[in-house]
Amino acid sequence: MNFGSFSIRRFSKSELDVIFKQRLCDLFYRTAVIDTEDLSDYWFLVCPQQDTDPEEFADLFSFLQIKVTFSTFRRPIKRAFRRLILYSWARAGTDVSALPVLNKLEWQEGPFRFYIPFILSSSSSLIESPPYAPDLSILATEPSIDPETGEEIGQHRWVGWEEDLDATDDFCAFMKRVDLLLTEVGLDSEDWRFADTALNFLEKAFLRGDEEQLL
Repeated sequence: MNFGSFSIRRFSKSELDVIFKQRLCDLFYRTAVIDTEDLSDYWFLVCPQQDTDPEEFADLFSFLQIKVTFSTFRRPIKRAFRRLILYSWARAGTDVSALPVLNKLEWQEGPFRFYIPFILSSSSSLIESPPYAPDLSILATEPSIDPETGEEIGQHRWVGWEEDLDATDDFCAFMKRVDLLLTEVGLDSEDWRFADTALNFLEKAFLRGDEEQLL
């Protein structure tokens, strides 16, 4: 599903091996080796960006300043995340009573909300070391049961939200419409600063599981 500035897609193991340079990591950066076989079973929020981030560069010279932050993510992930949370996720998906205990993530014990457990990055730089591999044990899974013996034979990814192809088309159309509206509005302008503030609170509430959801 391609929305222009970001996309949602699956990758094969071989694709992930190439993206994250796993052959090179296996030789020189063992701490960066990722279980791409496991990751190939999940969906990714893909947000391309330039190698040089002006915000990151500016932070090198602002260590004496205290900055107020409103978002867990930096752009362009923040841009994509804000658009995704506007969709009515609770309208469909798994029944609340069927939700398993997901690695003590109590905030998921309610209407389905997608989450981003970690961020993977891949740089085209020839001198930059790859980041440490993430802890994949936090990914939501459920037991795989042998139908003949009834015994647990492993784990597979937990599917928290699924719809048919027609609903997927509606989801894509909604996201493209929202992206167009927010792009045309220009949230950085003074006239629409209130909308930017509202999205800050919505993003915070979406990620929280306590009383701040009331916001």
